[in-house]
Amino acid sequence: MALVAYSRVLLLLALSTFALGVAVSIEPKAVEVEPGENFTLSIVVDPQGSGVSGGEVAVFFKGLEVVDVSAGDLLGPRPLVGFKYIDNAEGY
Repeated sequence: MALVAYSRVLLLLALSTFALGVAVSIEPKAVEVEPGENFTLSIVVDPQGSGVSGGEVAVFFKGLEVVDVSAGDLLGPRPLVGFKYIDNAEGY
């Protein structure tokens, strides 16, 4: 039996960046895995030429266990991560 995982993502950036047409997506849109198998979801932000100096991401999930969350390279090679919280029991 395979598990198909879907995620809902809320990405909060400054309102001015939304007005400039920042595109946010999840890759892959769906993934099929066996129970206990690890997989990776990426939250992709395309600022479409606008500058981005910070952001916040909240991912809600059910029936999954998040092992780790890491920053990508949108904010440079060593972004400052202010607060990283994972609650597998509550699903965020």
